[in-house]
Amino acid sequence: MSPSIELELEYHVATNTRDFDRINRAALWVAQTLNIKKIIASIAIVDDAAIQKVNSQHLGHDWPTDVVSLVFESAAEGVEGEVIASWETAARLSYLANWPVEDELLLYVIHGLLHICGLDDRQPSEQRIMREMEQACLHSLGVDASDHLAKWNDITY
Repeated sequence: MSPSIELELEYHVATNTRDFDRINRAALWVAQTLNIKKIIASIAIVDDAAIQKVNSQHLGHDWPTDVVSLVFESAAEGVEGEVIASWETAARLSYLANWPVEDELLLYVIHGLLHICGLDDRQPSEQRIMREMEQACLHSLGVDASDHLAKWNDITY
């Protein structure tokens, strides 16, 4: 049986891009790969000022970042959370990967979904697992993985 995916995607920035299809397919890939029965997620695409506020309120970091994930519920039945990703950060850093802003932003959303599904990246071994999963998910969506994923921790926001 296929996992249940319930996503609410909101863009709080001016852009002609609405990437619901790839984000929904990414969430399905994450759920299937991690054997999660249900993902309920609110995904907000925001500017740097908004993500800096969220980053400060929830993580105590007073600077903009790429993505913040908030877990509301994690149980055997599934997970519920919020992913907040910065369009401005994606626009600023996408050149490192030599790919479109939309692909950079998709990477951030995948990263956030992995977090709300229980993965962490505080330790090098955890980081390696997350990078491999991000690359596999991107590949499943037809996006060639970027070399800059290996340098994720070296990026200055």
